[in-house]
Amino acid sequence: MEIHPLVYIFDDDKQGELKIKESYFPGKKPTLCDDGSPDYSDREYIPKNPTHEWTWPLGEILTSLIEAGLKIEFLHEYDKLFYKGFPDMVQDEEGWWFLPKYKGMLPLTFTLKAKKNLPETVSW
Repeated sequence: MEIHPLVYIFDDDKQGELKIKESYFPGKKPTLCDDGSPDYSDREYIPKNPTHEWTWPLGEILTSLIEAGLKIEFLHEYDKLFYKGFPDMVQDEEGWWFLPKYKGMLPLTFTLKAKKNLPETVSW
């Protein structure tokens, strides 16, 4: 499971309406993250060094896998996250985080399965 690239366009510091902060389509330069925000996997850890991050649209992810010779078996999108990515998120009984106002409306994570097509083996 991976964070859906759409998540990264929104301002994750604001409550209420989602506000677009970044383009969905990547520029030539990475996004610099040095604002003292906690790490998504450990909300108590504040990275000491700035990070440079790239976000790839779902189309580029799929295209790169196909161009590498992989066969896409499935792509599933979900309206939940495995961490509290936005202030308005609520945790359900299974531990997933979702935005009540946008439940069922926005993809927040995705799963993808791809496999390499192996050549047929030759029997001698």
